[in-house]
Amino acid sequence: MIYTITMNPALDRTIRVKSLASDDANRIDKEARYAGGKGIDVSKVLTHLGLPNRALGFLGGYAGMEVEGILLADGILCDFKQRANETRTNIVLDVEEGERQILLSARGPVVKPVELTSFFKKIEQLDSPDFVAISGSLP
Repeated sequence: MIYTITMNPALDRTIRVKSLASDDANRIDKEARYAGGKGIDVSKVLTHLGLPNRALGFLGGYAGMEVEGILLADGILCDFKQRANETRTNIVLDVEEGERQILLSARGPVVKPVELTSFFKKIEQLDSPDFVAISGSLP
């Protein structure tokens, strides 16, 4: 089994607009939501290649539930620790005019010492890991 660890996952929200005007209403043409984070991306690729893996890390709040739901719907096994604070949401703004992309990347919540200790215990109890990929930023 390959385990991926994403300490600071995100709900990535992509919004597409034709143009972007300051101080005016901008109509959204298309919107999508994705499970984000470097370790989660590794799990997506491994799953696509048919390699058994499990995504680990921290999730919290409604955004965390949505991230986990997206992953499960994509066939990715998960075993995230729940935390008290909301999982971060990143905004990707695709502007068709000028072919621009603006990324608003949230920092992510602070992980409490008790949550981190609980996560370390989970890592110590992994069942015969073949590989462990630790990716991304720390919250």
